[in-house]
Amino acid sequence: MMNESTANILVVDDDVKTLSAMEALLSGPGRNIFTASSGTEALRHLLREDFALIMLDVRLPVMDGFETAALIRQRERFRYTPIIFISAIDTLESDIFRGAASGAVDYLFKPVVPQVLQSKVSVFVDLFHKNEQLKQQAIRQSEERFRLVVESLQDYAVFMMDPSGRVSSWNLGAERIVGWKQQEATGKLFGSFYVSEDHEKGLPAHALRESAVAGRYEEEGWRLRKDGSRFWANVVITALRDDHGELIGFSAIFRDLTSRKNTEEQLRKLNADLEERYVENAAELAHTIGEREKLQQQLLQVQKMESIGTLAGGIAHDINNILNIISGYANLIRENTANKDKNSENVDVIIETVERGVSLVQQLLAMARKADTKFEPVKVTGVLQKLQGILNDTFPKTIDITWNLRPDLPPIMADQNQIHQAVFNLCLNARDAMPEGGKLSVTTEIVSGRELRKISQEAREERYCCITVKDDGIGMDVTILNRIFEPFFTTKQLGEGTGLGLAVVYGIVGKHGGIIDVESEPGQGATFRIFLPIPKDQAELENIQEQGIEKKPEKTVGEGEMILFVDDEPHQVRLMQIHLQRAGYRVLTAADGAEAVEMHRRHKDEIAVVVLDFGLPKLNGWEAFRKMKEIDPFVKAIFATGFMASELESELAKEELSGVIMKPYQLDEVLEKIAGAAKASNAKPCLKSPGGRRTDFSSAIRQRPDPEKS
Repeated sequence: MMNESTANILVVDDDVKTLSAMEALLSGPGRNIFTASSGTEALRHLLREDFALIMLDVRLPVMDGFETAALIRQRERFRYTPIIFISAIDTLESDIFRGAASGAVDYLFKPVVPQVLQSKVSVFVDLFHKNEQLKQQAIRQSEERFRLVVESLQDYAVFMMDPSGRVSSWNLGAERIVGWKQQEATGKLFGSFYVSEDHEKGLPAHALRESAVAGRYEEEGWRLRKDGSRFWANVVITALRDDHGELIGFSAIFRDLTSRKNTEEQLRKLNADLEERYVENAAELAHTIGEREKLQQQLLQVQKMESIGTLAGGIAHDINNILNIISGYANLIRENTANKDKNSENVDVIIETVERGVSLVQQLLAMARKADTKFEPVKVTGVLQKLQGILNDTFPKTIDITWNLRPDLPPIMADQNQIHQAVFNLCLNARDAMPEGGKLSVTTEIVSGRELRKISQEAREERYCCITVKDDGIGMDVTILNRIFEPFFTTKQLGEGTGLGLAVVYGIVGKHGGIIDVESEPGQGATFRIFLPIPKDQAELENIQEQGIEKKPEKTVGEGEMILFVDDEPHQVRLMQIHLQRAGYRVLTAADGAEAVEMHRRHKDEIAVVVLDFGLPKLNGWEAFRKMKEIDPFVKAIFATGFMASELESELAKEELSGVIMKPYQLDEVLEKIAGAAKASNAKPCLKSPGGRRTDFSSAIRQRPDPEKS
C-alpha cells in the first residue's frame, strides 16, 4: 500500500527512451515513478500498488492502451484513478472519442510539451494529496468518535492489549464490571481476570493464541473482579494487525451474564425437581389429565374391532364352504339333462339362496374391514330395483313402502354389493323404528356439490347421487344422534340387535368418498341421506362399463391332464371329481395337507395342476404348497378358500401361484382357472392303455364311465 505522503505515478510506454525521459521529467518530492513497457506489465504493478495517476501510451504491443484501460477500470480499486492517454500526432479523432469512453481524463499528443505535462501531472498529484488529507482527517474523527463511544459503554467491558496480553486501554464499562480504574488496570496481564482453575488449565494463553491464529476467539466462563468475587462473562477477543499483517495487539470485550447464568441454574434445578416429582407421581398425574382412561378406551376399541375381524374371518370360511357345496350340486342338477322332470324353478331358488348367503357373508366381512372393495361403474337405480323386490316381499305389510327412483341417474364408481348393503341396512333400521307399522320411502336425486357444501365442507365433486331413506317412526334425540354410527351402540333390547348396522353404512359411505347426513327428532321419524360422488367424465365411465361386460366363456375341455384336488369336505371332493372328469381331466384327490404332499410326491411328473383348499387339517393349504415347491419348484397351484385377506392374497401372488378362487365359486370358473394353469404346466398328458399302447384321446373320453353312474 502507498505511503500517506507519496503519490505513485505509473507511466506505460513501449519506448525505453520515452520512459526514461518521462521518469526524469516527473520525479520530485512526494512522488514515486513506476514504469512499464506493456499493458501486461502495467497490470502487474496494479496488483501490488495503488496509484495517484496513470499515464498510458495508446500504441502498445499485444494489448493497446484502450484495452489496458478497460481492464484497469474493471477493478473496483482503480475505477476512479485518473488516466491520461499519450498518442502520436497522427491520432484519429475516433481514437480520442474511444479514449474518453475508456475513462481517460485527458489526451496528450507526442511530442509532449514538458511544461504542459508537468503542469497537468502536478494538478493530479495535488488532488491526490488533498484527498489523502481529507481521508486521514475523516479517519481521525471516526477513531475519536469510536473512542468516545467505547469509553462511554457501561454494559460492556472493552479494553485493548499489546501482543503480550498486557492492558493498554480500559473503558468505563470495564471499570464498572471488573472494578479496576484505568490507571490500575493498565499493564495488567490478561490472565489476571481468570479464576485459578482456568489458570491451571492454561486458558488465558490458549484464548490469545487462538485469537492470533483465527483472528477471533469467543468463550463463556467465570472471571474475577477486583474484590475477588466472580462473574459469568461472555468474552470476545479479536487480533489486531497492521497493514503488513503484523500482530500489534488484541481487543477484548467482556459482557456480564451473571444474572442470566443464575436464572439458568435456577431453571435447571426447577426442571430437575419437576422431573423427579413427575416420576414419583406419574400414576397420579396420568389419572389427573385423563390419559390413562383415554388410552384404555382406545385399546378396548382396537381389541373389540380385532375380535370382530377374527370372528368374521372364521365364520366366513365355514359358511362359504357350505354354500359352495350347495352351489356346485345345484349347477350339477341343472346340467344333468337326464332328469328333465325335476323342477327347474327349485334349482333357481337354490342358486338365488346361495347368492343371498354370499351377500350376508360380504356384509360380515365389510363390517370387520376384511373384504376388498371392488369399484366399477354402477347404476344406482338398478341396484335399488333389486332391493325393491326383496323389501316388498320380506317387510311387514303394515309398512307402506314408496319408491321414487330417478331413471336417468348417471353411473358412479362403486361396489354395488356394498351400496346394496348400505341402503338395505338403512331400511332395516327404519323398519325397526316402526314396530306398529308406518311409511317408508326410498328416493334418488342429483344434488350439486355447491348445495351439499352447505351441509359438509368435505364435498369436493361437482355433482352427487343422493339416496334418501325416510321413515315416520319413533325418531331420535340429540344424544342418540351423536352416537348412532358408533360400533356396538344400540337402543334395542339385548338380543334384538348388535349395533353394527349403521356403523357398516358409515364405513361403506366413507370408502366411496361419500357423505352421510341424518335428520331426526323424537316422534318425528328419521331421514338418512347418502351422497355418492358422480364422476365428471361420464363418457370414459361408460367405456369402462362396456369393457367390463363379461363375454360368456367357451366351454373348457381338458386333454387328459391330471389334476390333484385337495379339500377336507368329502361332498365337495366328490362333486369336483365328477365335474373335472366330465371336462376331460384325470383326477387325484386328498382330504388333508399331509396326504396332498405325499400324493404330489408320488405323482409329481404327471400332475399338471394342484387345486388346494386353504383351510386344510394337518397341514394347511399354504404349508402344503410350500412343501410341494420343495419337491417341484415349478408346481402349478390354485388356491380355493372361503375367506382370505387381501394382504395374504398379495403374498400368495409373490409365490407365482396360478390363481386364487374365492368360495362359493362357479364350476366353470374352476375349469377356466385350471385350463390356464395346465397350459403353462411342464407335466404332459399320460393317455396310455394298460398295455402301454397310446390311446386316441377322443375315444378315451367316450369310453370312460361316468363317475356319477358308477
